[in-house]
Amino acid sequence: MKKKIDILVLDKLRKYIDVSRQIEIIKTEEPLHSKSYFDLTNYSTNIPNFADYFKSSGINAITLFQDLDYFNQNYLGNFNDNKSFSLINFIENTKPRIIFLKDYSVITENELKNIFKLNFKKKIFVSVGFTLPSKHFYKYFDKVYFRSPTVLNKQSKYAKSHELIYHSFNEKIISKMEMINFNSKKYNFSFCGSIYSDIALHHLK
Repeated sequence: MKKKIDILVLDKLRKYIDVSRQIEIIKTEEPLHSKSYFDLTNYSTNIPNFADYFKSSGINAITLFQDLDYFNQNYLGNFNDNKSFSLINFIENTKPRIIFLKDYSVITENELKNIFKLNFKKKIFVSVGFTLPSKHFYKYFDKVYFRSPTVLNKQSKYAKSHELIYHSFNEKIISKMEMINFNSKKYNFSFCGSIYSDIALHHLK
């Protein structure tokens, strides 16, 4: 990929997407910005349509789903010299300024180590909702966004920099609200979790 990426979000769909749908994405003019690829964020635990938030500011951001195997191999693989997909080669070629891991487990420790060692200026951020298996993971991250105060209290001392940001909020909800003037609201409210994460975490309930 010739064009550099400002923000690369690494995530996993954690849901099987059939090959025919992946083929349809590749057929579009700009697969990474197509509606089909855009809609796949609904299957992830990522902030829905993350990259779209930055488009108006001219920031080039994409979400790369680690388990979208056919797409990665047959589209993103074309941007590597060896014509096969390699996460490390992809990052080395696109040189993102920020690499944001939706969770530390979306890539292997070995991949994380190799990304950390790549010789270009970058920041690696991560969202952490569960206690990491070892404190040495934190040396790879420039900033950690803890999703739980419990985990923050246990492991924030290992982080170079950190903030507490509760799990997620689907901003699509705002556009469906009848209340336009937020200053006139009677009650404050917040929503922690993702309405798409009902399989294991039961947020929808």
